Order: sequence, then C-alpha cells, then structure tokens
Amino acid sequence: PDPGKVDELTKQNYSFVPDKTRNFVGRQYVFDAFEKFKSARRSGYFALIGDPGEGKTTIAAKYVEDNRKNPYCLSFFAGRRAEGRDPVQFLQKISSQLIDLFGLRPEDIGLPITSIYDRYFRAILDAVSPKLTEIGKKIIIVVDALDEVNIEANPEDFNVLGLPNSLPNGVYFFLTHRRDSRLENQLQFDSIERFDFLKIPEETEI
Repeated sequence: PDPGKVDELTKQNYSFVPDKTRNFVGRQYVFDAFEKFKSARRSGYFALIGDPGEGKTTIAAKYVEDNRKNPYCLSFFAGRRAEGRDPVQFLQKISSQLIDLFGLRPEDIGLPITSIYDRYFRAILDAVSPKLTEIGKKIIIVVDALDEVNIEANPEDFNVLGLPNSLPNGVYFFLTHRRDSRLENQLQFDSIERFDFLKIPEETEI
C-alpha cells in the first residue's frame, strides 16, 4: 500500500481511540477468541455481545489501538456522532478506504459507483480478496455498536449496515452489539461466531 494512504487511513481509524482505552486492563480472553476464530476460518464475522457498560466499545477500541500500525485493520464506531448511524455512511467510508488502500480501479470492482451500495461494497471485497491472498494478509474491519444503527430504517431482509451475508477469503469483521432481539433478523451471516459475555465461565480471568 501507498505509505501516504496508509498514514491517512491510520489517522482516520485511530483518532478517538486513546480516550477510550486509557484505563483499559484485562479481557485478553476476547482477543484470544478472535485470533482463534481467524485462524480457524478463511473469513467470517465475530460478534461480541453484551449489556450496556460491559466494555464492548472499549474492547473494540483497544483492538484498533493494538493494531494502529496495521493498515489492514479498519474501523467504524456507530455510536460516535462523527461516524453516523446510516448504512450509506458506513459503506462509503469503508469502501473508500479499501479502494485507496489497494489502489482499486473501476475495472477491478466491476460495478459502477452508482450501483446499490451494499452490492458495490461486496464487489469491492471480492476485488480485495485475491490481493490479500497474494500478499498473505487479512483485512479486519471493526464495527462497534450495531444496536445504535437506525435499524428501523433498514429494508426487510437487509443486514444491518448492508453487511454481506457471506465474505470472500481473507475478510473478517469484529462486531459488537447489545443483546437486542430486533437485530436477530438483520444479522444473517453464513459464517459467524457469537461471543456473549453471559456465557463466559465465572473462573475466566478478567
């Protein structure tokens, strides 16, 4: 990737993270579970689920902080006013970052930019996947606070934020959200692992 583009992407993804992680300690078992998930699957969604105040956003921010020098780790914090809670804003931001990071051309994507955003986003992921294989890398996209997205405005049978049902090789999402029954029908993925704080054994080290 172009060093200038990498530096700009790092600033975009890391701007508010230090404030969230200043007093962070523990929760290594969450990161260990995500690493195990990535090692076991060629792609997929990892969802961290918990109640308000259990530290989901801080954990997501900590992951971004620990990977701040990794240009292949992107993020979107839906709970931040600056990010927005609209699927189009999410798809535009991450799509533009991937295009810049990999220097994608229109012919690489195969769809005009006027295409429906979720289809265009999936086409970008498909274009990125073989490039990841060539360089032996994985893309991690951290998306925090899915429950704060305006899901009432979501079309029926449309995943939250327009997230694809399936992902090409080398593409992983680290998601966080509260327990919310409204989300169940809008998180339909072929490959997902749900990590729920309620199901963590009491003896697990914090």
